[in-house]
Amino acid sequence: TGAVRYVVEYIQDITKNKENKEMLELATQKSKAAQRIKSDFLSKIGHELKTPMIGILGFAKLGMERYKKNSKEKLKSYFSTIYESAEKLQGLLNNMLDLSQLEVGNLGYDYQTEHLSMVTTIILNDMFTVFKDKSIKIKYTKPTFTDLVQMDVEKIGKVMKNLLLNAVKYSKKGSQIKVEIVQTTDNRVQFSVTDTGHGIPDDELESIFEKFKQGSSHEEFSGGTGLGLSVSHGIIEEHEGKIEFESIPGKGTRCTVMLPLETV
Repeated sequence: TGAVRYVVEYIQDITKNKENKEMLELATQKSKAAQRIKSDFLSKIGHELKTPMIGILGFAKLGMERYKKNSKEKLKSYFSTIYESAEKLQGLLNNMLDLSQLEVGNLGYDYQTEHLSMVTTIILNDMFTVFKDKSIKIKYTKPTFTDLVQMDVEKIGKVMKNLLLNAVKYSKKGSQIKVEIVQTTDNRVQFSVTDTGHGIPDDELESIFEKFKQGSSHEEFSGGTGLGLSVSHGIIEEHEGKIEFESIPGKGTRCTVMLPLETV
């Protein structure tokens, strides 16, 4: 009779293999989600580029075909539409370029000490026609303290413009936007823009600064690329500041930018 002389045991650690499989599936899901977001972003970019280009090409063609027949006023309206469309196109392209430079840390800053209220006044004056076209009233509370900040004036102006354009976009015709500059207890200057629009849901507030992300909670105001907020967030971070959103759906949104005050 044969006796059993050896017992060979083979134990396979299935736990580790299961964990590896779950990690691989999670990574695949994240990759697919990222690809969907980028595809959606590229689709929106294409649409946003196409819209002003249609205006530029269409009204330029009308002007060329009808310059002998139409009145000066009509031709002027064609040029106005071409100019406005070109401005929108330039803004979109600038945001795309700024975002790409932010990602590689190569945006470049020219810091100088200036009054934040001075930059605010310039931007509000520059945007006068934007407010007028939608009958938006601006309530601007000027600071009563020395609001000196070390900043890149052009880039902080870009942030202000982005925030104000968002407020106008999500505000109803004839409504009011409140602009305020105050000093905080921790020696910072606070610039805020408050609108009375439809507001932003809590789940969208959490991802409002994400690249390639754009809220679509309200059919009337959906669309766009959302690049402006990503660029603004990056610029404020480079200034050692903070940018925050507070919103009550159905009542409005308040965006706040906090920057270090320059000690005199």
